[in-house]
Amino acid sequence: MPLKVWALDVTDVTGRHVSLEAPAKRVILGEGRNVIALSLLTPHPSDVLVGWGSDFKRYKNIYRRFTEALPKLDTIPTVGSGQGASDLSVEKIISLRPDVVILSRSQTPPSENTLLERQLEAAGIKLVYVDFATDPAHDTLKSLQIMAKLIGRDAAYERFATFYRAKRQEVATLAEGIDSSTPKPLVFLEAHAAGMHACCYSPGDGSFQGFIDLVGGENLGGRTLKGKSGLLTPEYILTSQPDIYIATGGSYLEGTPGMVLGPFEPVEKARASLKRVTSREAIAQLAAVKHHRVYGLYHHLINTPYNIVVLELLAKWIHPDVFSALDPKATLDAINQRFAAVPLTGSLWIDDTNDTGA
Repeated sequence: MPLKVWALDVTDVTGRHVSLEAPAKRVILGEGRNVIALSLLTPHPSDVLVGWGSDFKRYKNIYRRFTEALPKLDTIPTVGSGQGASDLSVEKIISLRPDVVILSRSQTPPSENTLLERQLEAAGIKLVYVDFATDPAHDTLKSLQIMAKLIGRDAAYERFATFYRAKRQEVATLAEGIDSSTPKPLVFLEAHAAGMHACCYSPGDGSFQGFIDLVGGENLGGRTLKGKSGLLTPEYILTSQPDIYIATGGSYLEGTPGMVLGPFEPVEKARASLKRVTSREAIAQLAAVKHHRVYGLYHHLINTPYNIVVLELLAKWIHPDVFSALDPKATLDAINQRFAAVPLTGSLWIDDTNDTGA
């Protein structure tokens, strides 16, 4: 019997080796929002997508824009909520006959997926892990490269990666001008501000922390939170008196007192949200608020390859003099014009004066 010839081999972010006979033509995204990354690799992501998590549908504005631009996406069946492997319908996945299922390590830890892996393997379906959320400073390009290789879009990946690396190198070069003899500015980033918890959810050892480190800041949450994220008390925050306050949120906080901004959201709503979350008693007393070092950021930008814009924003917010040459808006425009199947516009970020990502 002749040996099977594999057309491509992939090593995912967990170190698992996966081989395919040909680039995948039928793909399932366990986390639906990863369609944003997919759409940077191909102008027609729905041509390969046969199933996805329903999480992307919760971001109503961006989902509507994606389906207006790519109507076929609205017909793609869902296989779970996108929140983890436990709610994935294996029967539905198998019925869709995918070549590969792409899961996010951050949502579906491989240690919990032994049964799922066995079931998919028995059905002849490959399983691959990517991760844009846990350590984006390290895993963004690696994850995008995995997706590109799986669908035979290596050249598209290389074009984007060249752009991304050049922007990151520009930040690294400018960072050499930071005065190491002075204390690092202390950054309090309140994730999902005022929407999921009264106060105050923050990234710990992961997520935004790697980017804050790269641009010469110190993440307040990283001082005490040993996991990816957790809660900080108002007393601890007030005692620490961070130099910079960043509130993250999105359209998913609509109807709450939280920070509402993001793709295709109006700037006026973002400004009102930032004013609202910084008016809370614990936050209003911060020196960062009094000194107008206050910013709003669309949270899920960090979880996509658009996060190079986040790196530039953090750099300018933390060390405005050192990184004055950076232009995050120009970087966003370049991604939208050169790579994106569906350009992201709207209030992706905002400060307490008039700067915005629109």
